[in-house]
Parts: sequence; C-alpha cells; structure tokens
Amino acid sequence: MEKHIKDYIDNKNKEYMFHGSSKKLSVLTPMLSNDSNNTKENIDTAIFLTDDFLAAIPYAFKDEIIKNSKGLNWSFSIPTSESEIKMKMKNVRIDENITGFVYVLKKTDDMVNSPKGSKQWKSYKEMKPIDVLKVEYKDYSKYFLLEK
Repeated sequence: MEKHIKDYIDNKNKEYMFHGSSKKLSVLTPMLSNDSNNTKENIDTAIFLTDDFLAAIPYAFKDEIIKNSKGLNWSFSIPTSESEIKMKMKNVRIDENITGFVYVLKKTDDMVNSPKGSKQWKSYKEMKPIDVLKVEYKDYSKYFLLEK
C-alpha cells in the first residue's frame, strides 16, 4: 500500500475527512441522500464524510455492487461501530476488479458531526478535494463480509 494511503488510514490528528464514491469528480456538491431505514441523520442535502478512511471505502463500491446485483434479492449494511468489517453483503454479485474513488478533504470548522460522536460528518457546501484516490475492491476485500 502506498505511503500516503497509510497516512490517511492512520489520520491520528483527524485533519482529513473522506468521501467514497463510484464516480470520478473534480468537485463534491451537496446532494440529497436516501436511507433504506429512513434514519433521520442519514437523509439530508449534504456531502457525507467520515474521518475514517476505511469507513469511506464501501461507498466507493456499493453503487457498482448494486448495479451488478440487479435482479437479485440483495442486501447490505455498513456497520457504524468500530469494526474490522466495513460492509456486510448478502446475495450480491461481486466483481473483484471494480474500482471506485475516495476523496480526501481537509477538515474544516463548518463540517457537522451528525449524529454527535459518530464517524459521520456532513458538509453543506461545495468542496474541492485535496486528493482523489482510485481504489480497487480486491485490495480492500478483507474489510467486507459476504454472508451466506
């Protein structure tokens, strides 16, 4: 793994925030999110961020996994607790070669921790990343649990 990725994973001073997406973008724009459980904190017009690099990884792949699993009764969950497992999936088609992106942003005072004390943060303004990392599923597959 590249040195700067290890620095982002470490992120001891919590100076960086991360956003995972299947899309390659030059600017991140607040968008209305949805949540299958209708959890209030997860539905907002915002850019959703985390200070945990590995917690952003599932979001880099989930849209492609859903697309590849069309016609299946698939399910997935992204645990919010401290865990080695970052996404649990069931009845999905996985392409080991899928790629996604993790956007790196400098933490700013106007980012909101919601719910308080969680790893989830929000920004309500357009942001330009300081770094964009292309990530491959096969490099992070140990963080995903495929349930039977």
